[in-house]
Amino acid sequence: MNSSVRIHVFLSLLLLAFLLACSNSEDSPIGPGEVNVISGMTFVSIPSGTFRMGDEDGYLSDECRPVHTVTVSSFEMSVYEVTNAQYASYLNEALSSGIIKVSENVVLGKGGEYDDQPYIDMYYPYDADNTCWIGYSSGVFGVSSGKENWPVVNVTWYGAKAFAQYLGFVCVLPGSIEASNTRCNRFRVGRYS
Repeated sequence: MNSSVRIHVFLSLLLLAFLLACSNSEDSPIGPGEVNVISGMTFVSIPSGTFRMGDEDGYLSDECRPVHTVTVSSFEMSVYEVTNAQYASYLNEALSSGIIKVSENVVLGKGGEYDDQPYIDMYYPYDADNTCWIGYSSGVFGVSSGKENWPVVNVTWYGAKAFAQYLGFVCVLPGSIEASNTRCNRFRVGRYS
């Protein structure tokens, strides 16, 4: 497995763990099969359950081993991936609110708990199709023409969490995950208030 595929697999697993840790409430307000629309994004309820998590093949860091059983509470997940247009819209609102800044093609948190933490790298390309199509010019974030509905890439854990909080979700992870952002440990759903 080449390094770009390993990075993609690792980032997908990290995003899945992050999404599982986000909830609009302790008990999802929508039942199985029902939908909830927030800021134009459609979410479905995922029931609580248990699954095996970890890396059997050694592609990820040692922190993702051994494979272990994880139980999660119910949560809501977007039906579709977050698009470049949706994330750029969020970035424009965050910029006008003064909670982010741009430094050499990287969006950083400004103040608060995410001060100077990277949200998205607008330069680093994985390959021709996996590059960030969001740009920043004259104080505005925009998306390359024709790429508006493509999934956003190069978003860090901090950028994903800030976006989820922008939508009204609360994301709670154990301290070890909060500190490292890369561990494959157990997480829990936070309560929305």
